[in-house]
Amino acid sequence: MREVSAAMPGTRSAGAASGYADSWALSFKNWCSEAEQRASRLATAADTYVAGDDHARAILPGAAGGQ
Repeated sequence: MREVSAAMPGTRSAGAASGYADSWALSFKNWCSEAEQRASRLATAADTYVAGDDHARAILPGAAGGQ
């Protein structure tokens, strides 16, 4: 959007394009941060799930690796 703003110097559209570019960049940055946080939480949940399975396998008779 910066290119649009630069192509129309002094117009109302140039100001709108510049403002939109700033808003979009911030929204995209926030979205990326939220996606990274979600991925981290999913990885933690997966590790917890696997740990639970491993624990159950270790203590249940007849399970692979169990007593």
